[in-house]
Amino acid sequence: MRVPSLGATEMNFEPTFEVEHREVIPATFRGAQRRHVVTLAFLSKPLPAAFISERFCKSLFTETSASVVLVRLQCCDSSPSFENGFSDNATVVDWACSDMVLQGQLHQCSLERTDAGFHLLTLKVRPGPALHERISSLLSQLRRHFRYVVVEADADDTLTHSSRDFLAQSDMAYLFLQATEADVNRLDELLRELRGSSSTNDRRFKPVMVLGEEKGSATLNTLLQRAPAPIERFVHGLSGRLG
Repeated sequence: MRVPSLGATEMNFEPTFEVEHREVIPATFRGAQRRHVVTLAFLSKPLPAAFISERFCKSLFTETSASVVLVRLQCCDSSPSFENGFSDNATVVDWACSDMVLQGQLHQCSLERTDAGFHLLTLKVRPGPALHERISSLLSQLRRHFRYVVVEADADDTLTHSSRDFLAQSDMAYLFLQATEADVNRLDELLRELRGSSSTNDRRFKPVMVLGEEKGSATLNTLLQRAPAPIERFVHGLSGRLG
């Protein structure tokens, strides 16, 4: 039985983050040579954030053949990756690859090109006002090197405020939630907070529901009706990966 999608589209992660005949990133969003920041926000800890993010980037790279970096944040108490910020005058020379340049500008970071073709940048961050001030600089610098900057914002309570900053500065964001009343409530709270900013265009935020065994259930129908925004897409086939 198909999910009662109410106009949404299904995502099946076998083998990739594809949506039937729809792209991971809409064609209208990929126009010209613009560089984009996409945040993947996960509203509950059982969701397999790393797995979903890596599959997303793999499909995005395959689909666009453009440079893609996945930014993964790790909370730390000392030696954050960009404690001293960036130089806005930093440039990339023809002979220097992105890996070399970024490694020189970031401390305590790990940047590697994955077998799937996209880059994975692991940043050690210390939550607080300093991080808030440097997120814009970080994203600006990464845009110089990559066509798509994908930020993995998992459900780590210590990084909640930082995740909000990344969401606010994203060109598009997918908000992943489970089919539970608690996650629908979290989605409601998050959207209310984001909409509280007069500069926020909430059409950038796309709710995505990750399904377990709820397909076609009356409970799922009730949750869809209670959702504060239309569920844009569904992810299924991940029951064994939910925490």
